[in-house]
Amino acid sequence: MLVVGQDTLKRVEQLQTSMLAMKAIANPEGAEAVSLSLNEAAGLADLIEARRKEIKAPVLELAARIDEVARGPKDRLASVIQTARALLRSWDYEMQRRREKAERDRQAEIARIEAERAKIEKEKADAAAAAERQRQEAARLQAEQEALLNRAPDMLDDLDEPPPPPDEGFPGFAPVQPAPADDLSDLAEASTAQREAELTRQEAALSTPAVVVPAAPAGITYKTLLKHEVTNLDLLPRQFQIRTANDAAIRATFCNKFNPNQALPTCPGVRFYVEREPVRSARR
Repeated sequence: MLVVGQDTLKRVEQLQTSMLAMKAIANPEGAEAVSLSLNEAAGLADLIEARRKEIKAPVLELAARIDEVARGPKDRLASVIQTARALLRSWDYEMQRRREKAERDRQAEIARIEAERAKIEKEKADAAAAAERQRQEAARLQAEQEALLNRAPDMLDDLDEPPPPPDEGFPGFAPVQPAPADDLSDLAEASTAQREAELTRQEAALSTPAVVVPAAPAGITYKTLLKHEVTNLDLLPRQFQIRTANDAAIRATFCNKFNPNQALPTCPGVRFYVEREPVRSARR
């Protein structure tokens, strides 16, 4: 497939060699020679461009047809991929939500067990304190009884009447009976032991996850991506902004319709200048 002929390539090389050898135009003849080279080079460039488009057109048409045939299935597959990813993201989010909820519930249960243990310890301490008070009260009453018994002979001497029989006791004195055995304390201790055993069982159960979260589906892995969305460009720090001029808007507003006879336009932050560009003319 011939795109550029050998004669044309040779002439392109000659034009390039002669133009690179020219440092500056010294006289009108030199300007005329450069003008001829410019026109010839521009003409050859147009011919090569036309030939390129001519040869490339069938290829472009074939490429367009290939793209068109592939576009439909690819678009449908893109929809499948997008939907599948959205479903898997939702599933992964739900699994993460379950994991977090299970952990919150586990921590709450641990806190409840700790509070219950603290309550049991307080109850045991209160029961011990109550037993100690009861013991002290019994000791006090026992001491008072012994003191009264020690004073009994003196009290008998002061009586005007004979003392009652021994089984009726002394006047104004009721024998202190020993405190009855408290069967309820044994029941309380047994109940406390049962409660502590139940708390131990519940605590051991917390070592097993309450919610078993399935593993990722086969053939799928999740990449953790941190994304962002700019909500207020004015608040964005300078290092996260890209400042660039809208050159297309400047050219459309000022340059494209510029008339050499009018004054240069003005715009803050922009310097306008005139540059004369030589182009090929129709005159030969």
